[in-house]
Amino acid sequence: MLNIFSKNKLGFEQFPALTGIRAVAAFMVFFHHLPLNLEPGFLIGLQLSFYTGVTLFFVLSGFLITHRYYGKIELSRKYAWNYLVNRFSRIYPLYFLVLTIVVFVMKNFDPVFLLQNYTLTHNLFFIFPSHGLAINPSWSLTVEECFYLLAPFIFFLNKKYNLWLPFSLTLLLLLLILFTYNNSTPFSHRIFETMTGSFFGHCISFFCGIYLALTLMKKQKNKVHSKKASFTIAGIIGIAIVFIPLIYVTNKENAARYAVMIVCNNLILPLPVAVFYYGLISENSWCRQFLSFNMMRLFGRSSYAFYLIHLPLIDYVATPFIKPYFNGNHYDLYVLVIFILTLLISIITFIFFEHPMNLLIRKKLRRT
Repeated sequence: MLNIFSKNKLGFEQFPALTGIRAVAAFMVFFHHLPLNLEPGFLIGLQLSFYTGVTLFFVLSGFLITHRYYGKIELSRKYAWNYLVNRFSRIYPLYFLVLTIVVFVMKNFDPVFLLQNYTLTHNLFFIFPSHGLAINPSWSLTVEECFYLLAPFIFFLNKKYNLWLPFSLTLLLLLLILFTYNNSTPFSHRIFETMTGSFFGHCISFFCGIYLALTLMKKQKNKVHSKKASFTIAGIIGIAIVFIPLIYVTNKENAARYAVMIVCNNLILPLPVAVFYYGLISENSWCRQFLSFNMMRLFGRSSYAFYLIHLPLIDYVATPFIKPYFNGNHYDLYVLVIFILTLLISIITFIFFEHPMNLLIRKKLRRT
């Protein structure tokens, strides 16, 4: 049990506060899908805006992948193999387990459905039509998968030229997709699909994480250098400001709703999030100390399991078997019970399956 808090080859404990922020992001997504019935009403809108927790994950992913692999990148089959093994072992074993359970519960054995879900290509809508997601949050894994494949090329281009070149090429591909794929649908619908469900739509989040990592590596600010919390506070204020329009439009059914959501979440939010992360790394703030607690780090390291299992647990266990026992005014208690149950299952899954399988696959498949 103690080993899960130690610094190890997974590399997360170099930035313990960023491990804790993964828990916050996963909890945000949970309460987006199953919000508490809180008053005043804007608290409902706040929770429904918590889908932005995925943006926190994407910025963090861009940072961690760059910080870990940028300095070691090389043109060799050994490097490519080890990089892919590391990414495969991080994402796929737990996903395979949860997906298999869900498939048997759904009893959907359509070959194309299974192929798309098991290969994480179910959300590549601009290549071929999706036959559905067995695990709804797994759309973001397709986005992550695209980033993992493109990250080495982004690093090479940055080393040879600068970060503006791969960023500009990514935006160019985004425009190409918007104006060429599925011309039979309205342009507004294409914008929504592409911006909310593809790597290119979320590319600013990843590039903000990449830029943050490159900046820190240049300045060698991997340790606490300031007792002030200027960047931490600035990041929190910036995030709060972005949430104001999101909270307002969440419950509105009008044409401006999705435009505001895309602009705020995909284009603006990654910037204050990156500033906030910079503060968590470089400043000794109360926020950094809280997120670095052992319990928050445990929640953070089990956040992937939490993120994957929370909706299947809500849909196939909580709603049919547990919710009927919480009638009347006990809805909030029901939400908290499911939250705690999901958290406990995710911790157990992380300790006894996800973490051991991760290490085992790396040990067996990596080339020394």
